[in-house]
Amino acid sequence: MKKKTSTTTVLRGRRGFTIVEMLVALVVVSIAGTITVQLFTMSYDLALTNADRSVGAELAHEQLSRILEQPGAFQWPNIENLEPGQLGEINPPEDGDRVFSSPSTRPKVQNTALRQDDFYLRYQWDAYCSVPSADSAYVEVTVVTRWLREQDRKSITLTSAIDRDAIPQGAAK
Repeated sequence: MKKKTSTTTVLRGRRGFTIVEMLVALVVVSIAGTITVQLFTMSYDLALTNADRSVGAELAHEQLSRILEQPGAFQWPNIENLEPGQLGEINPPEDGDRVFSSPSTRPKVQNTALRQDDFYLRYQWDAYCSVPSADSAYVEVTVVTRWLREQDRKSITLTSAIDRDAIPQGAAK
Protein backbone atom coordinates (compact mmCIF):
# COMPACT_ATOMS: atom_id res chain seq x y z
CA MET A 1 0.00 0.00 0.00
CA LYS A 2 1.06 3.45 -0.76
CA LYS A 3 1.62 5.79 2.08
CA LYS A 4 0.11 9.21 1.69
CA THR A 5 2.51 12.09 2.15
CA SER A 6 1.22 15.39 3.26
CA THR A 7 2.27 18.76 1.90
CA THR A 8 3.74 19.71 5.27
CA THR A 9 6.11 16.77 5.21
CA VAL A 10 7.35 17.66 1.73
CA LEU A 11 8.00 21.35 2.64
CA ARG A 12 9.91 20.43 5.79
CA GLY A 13 12.43 18.57 3.74
CA ARG A 14 13.28 21.65 1.65
CA ARG A 15 15.67 24.22 3.06
CA GLY A 16 14.95 27.95 2.46
CA PHE A 17 16.12 31.29 3.76
CA THR A 18 14.71 32.64 6.94
CA ILE A 19 13.69 36.26 7.31
CA VAL A 20 16.65 36.86 9.64
CA GLU A 21 19.08 35.58 7.00
CA MET A 22 17.46 37.82 4.40
CA LEU A 23 17.75 40.87 6.67
CA VAL A 24 21.41 40.14 7.41
CA ALA A 25 22.14 39.79 3.68
CA LEU A 26 20.29 43.05 2.98
CA VAL A 27 22.32 44.88 5.64
CA VAL A 28 25.61 43.51 4.27
CA VAL A 29 24.73 44.52 0.70
CA SER A 30 23.60 47.99 1.86
CA ILE A 31 26.85 48.60 3.74
CA ALA A 32 28.91 47.43 0.76
CA GLY A 33 26.91 49.69 -1.57
CA THR A 34 27.32 52.70 0.72
CA ILE A 35 31.08 52.16 0.95
CA THR A 36 31.33 51.82 -2.83
CA VAL A 37 29.43 55.06 -3.42
CA GLN A 38 31.58 56.90 -0.86
CA LEU A 39 34.78 55.61 -2.47
CA PHE A 40 33.55 56.71 -5.88
CA THR A 41 32.68 60.18 -4.56
CA MET A 42 36.06 60.53 -2.85
CA SER A 43 37.95 59.43 -5.95
CA TYR A 44 35.94 61.87 -8.10
CA ASP A 45 36.74 64.76 -5.73
CA LEU A 46 40.39 63.74 -5.70
CA ALA A 47 40.46 63.69 -9.51
CA LEU A 48 38.99 67.22 -9.64
CA THR A 49 41.50 68.46 -7.06
CA ASN A 50 44.40 66.94 -9.00
CA ALA A 51 43.13 68.45 -12.25
CA ASP A 52 42.99 71.88 -10.59
CA ARG A 53 46.50 71.47 -9.21
CA SER A 54 47.87 70.35 -12.56
CA VAL A 55 46.28 73.28 -14.38
CA GLY A 56 47.37 75.69 -11.63
CA ALA A 57 50.95 74.44 -11.77
CA GLU A 58 51.02 74.64 -15.57
CA LEU A 59 49.61 78.18 -15.57
CA ALA A 60 52.09 79.26 -12.88
CA HIS A 61 54.93 77.78 -14.93
CA GLU A 62 53.75 79.57 -18.07
CA GLN A 63 53.48 82.91 -16.25
CA LEU A 64 56.88 82.49 -14.61
CA SER A 65 58.42 81.65 -17.99
CA ARG A 66 56.75 84.69 -19.56
CA ILE A 67 58.19 86.98 -16.86
CA LEU A 68 61.68 85.47 -17.14
CA GLU A 69 61.71 85.56 -20.96
CA GLN A 70 60.24 89.06 -21.32
CA PRO A 71 61.08 91.00 -18.16
CA GLY A 72 60.75 94.34 -19.96
CA ALA A 73 57.08 93.67 -20.67
CA PHE A 74 56.23 93.80 -16.95
CA GLN A 75 56.23 96.62 -14.43
CA TRP A 76 58.89 95.93 -11.80
CA PRO A 77 59.41 97.67 -8.50
CA ASN A 78 62.65 99.59 -8.05
CA ILE A 79 64.99 96.70 -7.25
CA GLU A 80 67.57 99.04 -5.71
CA ASN A 81 65.08 100.13 -3.02
CA LEU A 82 64.23 96.57 -1.90
CA GLU A 83 65.71 95.33 1.34
CA PRO A 84 67.10 91.77 1.23
CA GLY A 85 64.18 89.37 1.56
CA GLN A 86 61.55 92.10 1.05
CA LEU A 87 58.94 91.34 -1.59
CA GLY A 88 58.22 93.74 -4.41
CA GLU A 89 55.18 93.28 -6.61
CA ILE A 90 55.62 92.65 -10.32
CA ASN A 91 52.63 94.06 -12.18
CA PRO A 92 51.27 92.93 -15.54
CA PRO A 93 51.88 94.94 -18.69
CA GLU A 94 49.68 98.01 -19.20
CA ASP A 95 47.24 96.09 -21.39
CA GLY A 96 47.30 92.89 -19.31
CA ASP A 97 45.50 91.63 -16.26
CA ARG A 98 46.00 89.00 -13.59
CA VAL A 99 43.39 86.57 -14.87
CA PHE A 100 44.40 83.75 -17.18
CA SER A 101 42.66 83.58 -20.51
CA SER A 102 41.48 80.46 -22.25
CA PRO A 103 43.88 78.88 -24.78
CA SER A 104 43.67 80.23 -28.31
CA THR A 105 42.65 76.83 -29.67
CA ARG A 106 38.97 76.66 -28.83
CA PRO A 107 36.43 73.85 -29.02
CA LYS A 108 33.97 74.14 -31.90
CA VAL A 109 30.90 73.55 -29.74
CA GLN A 110 29.89 76.89 -28.23
CA ASN A 111 28.79 75.52 -24.83
CA THR A 112 32.07 73.67 -24.45
CA ALA A 113 34.03 76.79 -25.40
CA LEU A 114 32.12 78.86 -22.82
CA ARG A 115 32.71 76.23 -20.15
CA GLN A 116 36.43 76.29 -20.99
CA ASP A 117 36.48 80.10 -20.70
CA ASP A 118 34.80 79.93 -17.29
CA PHE A 119 37.28 77.28 -16.18
CA TYR A 120 40.33 79.44 -16.92
CA LEU A 121 38.77 82.60 -15.48
CA ARG A 122 38.85 80.95 -12.04
CA TYR A 123 42.66 81.17 -12.03
CA GLN A 124 44.53 84.37 -11.13
CA TRP A 125 48.20 85.13 -10.66
CA ASP A 126 50.40 87.43 -8.64
CA ALA A 127 54.15 87.86 -9.09
CA TYR A 128 56.76 89.09 -6.64
CA CYS A 129 60.47 89.70 -6.67
CA SER A 130 63.07 89.88 -3.95
CA VAL A 131 66.80 90.28 -3.69
CA PRO A 132 68.61 87.77 -1.46
CA SER A 133 71.29 90.32 -0.56
CA ALA A 134 72.15 93.89 -1.55
CA ASP A 135 75.03 92.80 -3.77
CA SER A 136 73.45 89.68 -5.33
CA ALA A 137 73.73 89.28 -9.08
CA TYR A 138 70.23 87.82 -9.40
CA VAL A 139 66.67 88.55 -8.36
CA GLU A 140 64.27 85.88 -7.16
CA VAL A 141 60.94 85.84 -8.98
CA THR A 142 57.93 84.13 -7.41
CA VAL A 143 54.61 83.49 -9.14
CA VAL A 144 51.54 82.53 -7.13
CA THR A 145 48.57 81.07 -9.00
CA ARG A 146 45.30 81.14 -7.03
CA TRP A 147 41.89 79.61 -7.61
CA LEU A 148 38.73 78.76 -5.73
CA ARG A 149 37.45 75.18 -5.36
CA GLU A 150 34.15 74.85 -3.51
CA GLN A 151 34.73 77.90 -1.29
CA ASP A 152 38.32 76.79 -0.50
CA ARG A 153 41.15 79.00 -1.67
CA LYS A 154 43.92 77.01 -3.32
CA SER A 155 47.29 78.17 -4.62
CA ILE A 156 50.54 77.02 -6.18
CA THR A 157 53.79 78.95 -5.83
CA LEU A 158 56.78 78.69 -8.15
CA THR A 159 60.06 80.52 -7.69
CA SER A 160 62.99 81.04 -10.02
CA ALA A 161 65.76 83.57 -10.50
CA ILE A 162 66.65 86.12 -13.14
CA ASP A 163 69.91 87.96 -13.70
CA ARG A 164 69.67 91.40 -12.14
CA ASP A 165 70.99 92.99 -15.33
CA ALA A 166 68.19 91.37 -17.38
CA ILE A 167 65.62 93.66 -15.77
CA PRO A 168 65.55 96.79 -17.97
CA GLN A 169 66.02 100.07 -16.13
CA GLY A 170 62.88 101.46 -17.74
CA ALA A 171 60.84 98.54 -16.43
CA ALA A 172 61.47 99.39 -12.79
CA LYS A 173 58.84 101.67 -11.23
